Amino acid sequence: MKRLCIALICLLLFCTPALATDWASLFASNNNQEAMRLLGAADIRTVQMEVADLNALYQSTPARRLGIGLILYEATLFRGATNDSAEAFKPIVPTLIAHLTDPDVKTRLSVMRVLAMLKPQLPAEALDPFVSLLHSETEIENVRVAIAAVARYCETSKQAVSALADAAGSGQADEKRAAVLMAIGQTNCRDAELVNAVATGLRSDGPNIVLAAVQAVARFDPETVAPLRPDLERIAAGKGDAAEFARKRLQR
Repeated sequence: MKRLCIALICLLLFCTPALATDWASLFASNNNQEAMRLLGAADIRTVQMEVADLNALYQSTPARRLGIGLILYEATLFRGATNDSAEAFKPIVPTLIAHLTDPDVKTRLSVMRVLAMLKPQLPAEALDPFVSLLHSETEIENVRVAIAAVARYCETSKQAVSALADAAGSGQADEKRAAVLMAIGQTNCRDAELVNAVATGLRSDGPNIVLAAVQAVARFDPETVAPLRPDLERIAAGKGDAAEFARKRLQR
């Protein structure tokens, strides 16, 4: 009898599946702390199981999509130090990529932010949709996220380089051009197309574009800066923020 009891206990411990998290109730109670505990766990396989449940909820309940996107974005930040969010959230990545074209601007933004923050690198399948969004987005916050995402591909993709160079061109809105120029400076990509885009920005009539271009140049190495020096000297001879940045860069 004693052996039978022990056998039953073993069956309960090792054969009974773990109870799934009730994510719908978790969202209803706004329990972000518990959500972060679940999505920030060290065991990748455990996190992937939770994310698989979230993926099912995302697909079945459109009203939850914005909330799921927001909590996943917080979780990407939470997992920043472990540099493994791309693997941890892998079960939902195809769904998120599919919803980069979600008609709701806020839901689309939440998806963009999650994908743009994945580490150590973004999924290759997301590049084409992000390049498309770089051209089609009109909400400036969405545009900025699309720019940041495409910029993360520029060291490995000529397509990303050309998309950024085009988005920094004279036919684009000034705010968008300035954002792209600043993003170019923040990358380690020094492709000739991007350097030429920055040079064009230095010669622009728009003060905010010139300032963004000078700020980009401030992050360039001396070899990359050399052909831009005449433009920097011209700007430095003037007044305003761009002139001040140009003078500081020339002094270095």
